[in-house]
Amino acid sequence: MLAKLFIRCCGGICLLFILIGSLVNLAYADTIFLPVVIKSGSSGGGGGGGGTCQVGNLLQDGSFETGSPYWTQLAGSYTIIDPYANALDGAKVAWFGGYNNADDRLTSQPFTVSSGCKSLTIVVHLRLTTQEITSFAYDKLYASLQPVGSITNPEVKVADNTTKCNCAWVRMTYTYNQIPNPGQPLRLYFRGTTDSSRITNFYIDLASVEASSGTSLQTMATEHPSDGEASFSIEFPMGDPGVTSPAAVYGKE
Repeated sequence: MLAKLFIRCCGGICLLFILIGSLVNLAYADTIFLPVVIKSGSSGGGGGGGGTCQVGNLLQDGSFETGSPYWTQLAGSYTIIDPYANALDGAKVAWFGGYNNADDRLTSQPFTVSSGCKSLTIVVHLRLTTQEITSFAYDKLYASLQPVGSITNPEVKVADNTTKCNCAWVRMTYTYNQIPNPGQPLRLYFRGTTDSSRITNFYIDLASVEASSGTSLQTMATEHPSDGEASFSIEFPMGDPGVTSPAAVYGKE
């Protein structure tokens, strides 16, 4: 008797499970189950499209020792890349101005900026001598990052004849906290101009364009007149701080 009762209970339970299974099958008849994919690790880089930033200098021949093909002179009555006895590194510099009515233009070979980079810093080392004796900026040197084939971005003033760098080599920087022309090759572009009298010499050595995955504050150089132009910051002297008398300044002519 007990055996029959046990069999009947088991049969009832089995029937109940069969009914529940049928209802579940009907409820998920049109459902497709996909496998769960778990991705381990994380993508590298520091922002800017989620890629990896190639941190460091992107410029070649920053000491101007090779010249072409890394540098191309676009304008100027005299050769810009020239030997200079007081060069900071090697034997050559980029020499802008040094004669009246100068309009010297020099551009680097294009370089690419990886997608993860957030900022670019132009670093130059400048030596300046001038015959100007007034406090007005007559002669100027600019640097900027430009796309290939055009000059469309604002130029940033490196220095002018009023810049108080004591005629020594000084390290100067300017930071772009937004990458210009993202996704396009860039080039470092210099332009030096002088007026019709009293020359100024702008010597540039050890130039670089430093890529970073972070951003930084740009300190404006207080040595420049308040003329509304974006300017490089003077960081620290690299050489003899002696001042050259305007009467002792010579140029290219």
